[in-house]
Amino acid sequence: HISKEHQYIFFSDPDLRWVRKVLDVMGLLPENTSRVFSWVYEIPQEDQLRNLEPSGIDEVICIRDRAEEMGVRLELRSIRSYQKGELKRQVRELLMKEARAETVLSQREEFLSVCAHDLRSPLGLIHSSLSLLLTESKNLNSTQEELVERSKRQSEHGIRLVNDLLDVMAYEQGLKPDYQLVDMDQFLRDLYKDYAFQAKQKDIELKYDNSLSHWKVLMDPDRIHQLLQNLLVNAIKFTEPGKRIYLSVFSFKGRRRGDPPYPMLIVGVRDEGRGIPEEEAQKIFNRFSQIKDYSRMEGRGLGLSVAKQISHLHDGNLWVKSVEGEGSTFFVLFPHVVSEPKKQEKDSKKQKILVVDSEKEQRLLLSDVVSRWGFEALQAKDGIEMVTLANFYQPNVVLVGSKLPKLTDENAAKIIKEQLKMDHVPIFACLAPGTVFPVNRENSPIDGSLRLPLDRLHLERALNQFQEDLKKKRKKAA
Repeated sequence: HISKEHQYIFFSDPDLRWVRKVLDVMGLLPENTSRVFSWVYEIPQEDQLRNLEPSGIDEVICIRDRAEEMGVRLELRSIRSYQKGELKRQVRELLMKEARAETVLSQREEFLSVCAHDLRSPLGLIHSSLSLLLTESKNLNSTQEELVERSKRQSEHGIRLVNDLLDVMAYEQGLKPDYQLVDMDQFLRDLYKDYAFQAKQKDIELKYDNSLSHWKVLMDPDRIHQLLQNLLVNAIKFTEPGKRIYLSVFSFKGRRRGDPPYPMLIVGVRDEGRGIPEEEAQKIFNRFSQIKDYSRMEGRGLGLSVAKQISHLHDGNLWVKSVEGEGSTFFVLFPHVVSEPKKQEKDSKKQKILVVDSEKEQRLLLSDVVSRWGFEALQAKDGIEMVTLANFYQPNVVLVGSKLPKLTDENAAKIIKEQLKMDHVPIFACLAPGTVFPVNRENSPIDGSLRLPLDRLHLERALNQFQEDLKKKRKKAA
């Protein structure tokens, strides 16, 4: 803060760190923290700097860098001790409250996790027993049968709530997707068949529209099934009999974080229900959030929160467009699409090398080296991009550097070799001096290793060895 009279107070480095902590605890620290301590309405002149008199802790600003730039040595004057002491006391209290809150939150999450695990087994047993009672017992009258059916439905809701709670906690603890290459059309057709009958029971028509075929996506099929299942169940729940629900998918060229554009997919679930008020549309993805008018419907507001987390785990997104009284459309973005390979240019004589490394500087260095050798360098920063770019650009060689996030180098190489049918493309691990190739070459999808710094002669030898091994393998298979 700066007063109308443009008065300033100077802090030493420890004081500055203390002020930063105060602002952080109070939630007032902006993203560009340097501005908190360097920005002023007007820069004082040298004579003003020499004669400044501090007047209160609420007029704090640091212009130390500017003072040093002008060659002025600042005499740090004592701030009113009672003000400084009072503020420090308040900060200590805030820090203690923050620590207690974190402890309580941790204990609550641990308690919920234990409860959820302990509840899942008895709820499952209750549900199974009630299902058995309904199918096997022939002595129930209509009233008894209705009571058992109602109890069975409530046990199903309890099981779903427990599973949602466990999922929320698993995602917060850093659960990673089990990536697999999935045929999206077949995946959605199976999902459509599962829920078309459920919709028909409520006199709702579920339609599937897909103009795409043979598009594959790197995803965790169980988690994505859970996400889309949630959207379809909600659509059926909030759509009146006689209306329709549409499941559709389309492609487009997307761009992420400055990368070149490449194919992505969007899956949409559109209903003809009541729609969502504009002011409620973004809240529905918050945990335990429900639309006020729908609060009487079954559920505890966890499903869409879990669905949103699943989409983020896949580097995608989930959002909604809705018109009140006309219906809603939920969109799910899938960025990790393995589409048809790019058509090769006839006049292109350059061979392509795909350089994969999670460290940007190392990736750029390797790309520069192979470019100087006359190759066209392609770059990927993780195992997901390694698969998608390998399929799209059909490189002649793949070089893999440091340990890859999201999808390991071995899993990515296995998908490229087996599912994309690219066993003719050599994949080499680039190892730093002193490290050992950590896998059994006979069983690994990675074909060998190269020492860093890269040497062109060593690369040519490795390629020749790969071609010989490939001929032997194919001859043996024949």
